[in-house]
Amino acid sequence: TPEEIVVLSYRNPCVSVYSYSHQLIREMIPLGKTCHLKLPARFVLDNSSNILISDFRSHSICVYSYRGEFLHKFGKEGDLKGDFIQPRGITICPQGRIIVASDNPNHPIQI
Repeated sequence: TPEEIVVLSYRNPCVSVYSYSHQLIREMIPLGKTCHLKLPARFVLDNSSNILISDFRSHSICVYSYRGEFLHKFGKEGDLKGDFIQPRGITICPQGRIIVASDNPNHPIQI
C-alpha cells in the first residue's frame, strides 16, 4: 500500500514490510520456502501489488502475493529465449510487461 515500504534483505533473506515510521509490519518469504530462493537479487511490485523477485542463483523469477503467498515461478537456467542466467534486474513497463535483465549472452534483456 502507499503507506508501506517493502524491503528485500540479503543478510536476513526475506521480504520485510515497514511503515513510514520504521515500524516492522510483517516479514515474509524466508529462503528455502516454497520457491526456494537461493540468492534474491531485485524485486518489483506489479499493478496488483504482487511481488516479483529475481533469484540470481536459481536463474528464475518467483511471484508472491503482497501478503506473501507463493503464486508461481517462471524461468530456468539456460540460453534460450525465456531462460535466464543469473537474472539481476527486473522491472515492469507501463503496459504491465515484465522486463528481466540477466547474464544470458543470447538474450540479456527479455520482455
